[in-house]
Amino acid sequence: MKNIIFFDGDCGICSHSADWLSRRLDNQEFDIIPFDENHEVSKKLNLDIELASKTVILVKKGAIFTESFAIFEIAKSLSFPYNIFGIFANKFCSLLANPFYRLIAKNRAAISRKLGLQACKVRYIQ
Repeated sequence: MKNIIFFDGDCGICSHSADWLSRRLDNQEFDIIPFDENHEVSKKLNLDIELASKTVILVKKGAIFTESFAIFEIAKSLSFPYNIFGIFANKFCSLLANPFYRLIAKNRAAISRKLGLQACKVRYIQ
């Protein structure tokens, strides 16, 4: 089974990041798709839209990674220099990085607009 990266298809940052990753990851090893609760893996692992609206989800060899841990784990499969971030794929580094991840995720609609990523449909909350 391929590794799967689920992302929020309505988010400009998420969609842009998914496009960036799709050009750099081996498509024989990864599927990068917008989250869908009806996807067989989503159903099998009980993944829901509430989780997917807050974080990227990496399903790798049956294990689920979210937030910065998913990002660091994905980085391991990228080429140099991006793979350097894979050394941070541990619980301690993720605990330190997750507050920053959550801050960006919470403000992703505003950030998307500031970056000119017009595809963002995420509701803007002030």
